[in-house]
Amino acid sequence: MALKYEFATLRDEKGDKKIIYASKLKNSSISQRLKIKEMELYDESEEYRVYPRFNEKSPHFYSKSSKVRAYDKNNKDKSPKHDERVKSLVKKLNEMDCLDIGYYLFEKKEKYFESLVRIKNYHWEAEVSRIIDSKTRVQHDIYGAELSLSMSQRKPFIAIEVVKTHFPEKNTFESLLKLSKEIPLIVIFDFTVKKNYYCELVKDGKRLRINNYIYDGALWDRDKKTKVTTQDYALEYFKKNGYIDHSKDT
Repeated sequence: MALKYEFATLRDEKGDKKIIYASKLKNSSISQRLKIKEMELYDESEEYRVYPRFNEKSPHFYSKSSKVRAYDKNNKDKSPKHDERVKSLVKKLNEMDCLDIGYYLFEKKEKYFESLVRIKNYHWEAEVSRIIDSKTRVQHDIYGAELSLSMSQRKPFIAIEVVKTHFPEKNTFESLLKLSKEIPLIVIFDFTVKKNYYCELVKDGKRLRINNYIYDGALWDRDKKTKVTTQDYALEYFKKNGYIDHSKDT
């Protein structure tokens, strides 16, 4: 069943958001109706295209989509420390033509770097919105893909979530776990409580050292596959280990 709306939104030539209420559709002339029909109209979230229905008793706008995806929008970190970290990482990542993503391990007290994936020619952006299943839309802090938009095990999509106080919501976290099982996707977690400890970009060696990440349907701690399967469990795991930063920004 098509969804109904009491108003529609559109952008004018300057990019300003405007609202047209369904009540305006009533008793409209033919020329007014044709003008509205040619407008590019969306719902309040500007996610779904909507169209006018000039019903004399109950005029409204409708969408051809039968469902609305939840948007993990209100649970995002909003702080200078978080925003500066995102900005810094994106800038540095885009300066590298190749990158080895992995973690350090020890063999008889000798440290070595174990690679999870080696990538090249990636482009990175901040605040990237993506639909990840039929019910969920997520906004990644940082998102990267190979420039040709190819995707394979050697060219996975990569997201980086920078966490200060807010962790991804339940539906988002669990949907990302599921999606990473179905397609090549790596979701890396960086925690601002200790800069460059959980995620560190080493420019000279062209390495991104990570600790915690989602891969192949599971949450990993370096080379250890954890038993975390839900957002509640993940949040408890990270809080217990002091990953969440509740300090005030200065």
